[in-house]
Amino acid sequence: MSRKAYLRTSAVALGIAGSLSLGLVVQGGTAFAAEPASAPAAVTPVAGGEYGGAGQPVGIPQAPAADGSSASASVLAPAVTRSEAVRRAKTWVGIGLEYSWTGSHNGYRTDCSGYVSMAWKLGDSLTTDTFGPRGVTEHISKGELKAGDALLNDNSGANGHVVLFEKWTDSSHYMGYEFTGSGVHYREIPYPYYSGYGTFVPVRNKSIREDGPADPGMTNLTAGDFNGNGKKDLVAVEVSTGKLWSYPGTGTGTLGSRVMIGNGGWNGMSNLAVGDLNRDGRDDIVATEKSTGKLWLYPGT
Repeated sequence: MSRKAYLRTSAVALGIAGSLSLGLVVQGGTAFAAEPASAPAAVTPVAGGEYGGAGQPVGIPQAPAADGSSASASVLAPAVTRSEAVRRAKTWVGIGLEYSWTGSHNGYRTDCSGYVSMAWKLGDSLTTDTFGPRGVTEHISKGELKAGDALLNDNSGANGHVVLFEKWTDSSHYMGYEFTGSGVHYREIPYPYYSGYGTFVPVRNKSIREDGPADPGMTNLTAGDFNGNGKKDLVAVEVSTGKLWSYPGTGTGTLGSRVMIGNGGWNGMSNLAVGDLNRDGRDDIVATEKSTGKLWLYPGT
């Protein structure tokens, strides 16, 4: 069978079933169950502006565990995939919630840090000054920011604020989710945040997980030994970005961490790119054949 025919026929609805047939266990792709519908709590709204925080409880110092250590991230932070965190954040946009650190919605406090606690599926509504001390977050660099990470001003009370990061719009602006005194917003924000609102740093929930091939954000799955190590891998297109990702097989029944292969090579092909090249509304793959220099199109089905 030709390489072109192989890829086209391999990409037929593998999904989880296909993964299992290869003896692969995909982790971190748990489907998001929407929060149960309920009316916002009847509370007195907090006066606040369009940007920044508008008050929150003062964080309570973390009590040490029996062995003298602080509670680990796993206590308050169950695993959540990046796309799940973003989908959870979307559920509070446009439903009329009013900012109040004494109120709650679906079990989470209706302020900036309660909002991000909800998106991250934490077991409690933390405050901006307790995400780090309670072991939930760690600092990362600007270049490491991915969907589901956050920009955090870890001051307490009205001086602190946190924004859930979704994606870059250019090198100095990003799309983010935040709860301010004027409501829940999904909007473009200058990096790291609007001037005059304190110091913001990028942070990551230690329990966040990369999206697996079973996640609804991935499509056009195919299988084969793409990295040449003799073990079957999975390859999928990320719907939101069009990027092509490889999930390396490890030979132990699990998949390794995904690797973007937009500039990688496999089976004699290189310079991979993805997009709707034939304009049929489906993502296609384009690659250069190393041995001949020919350009090949693998149409999405």
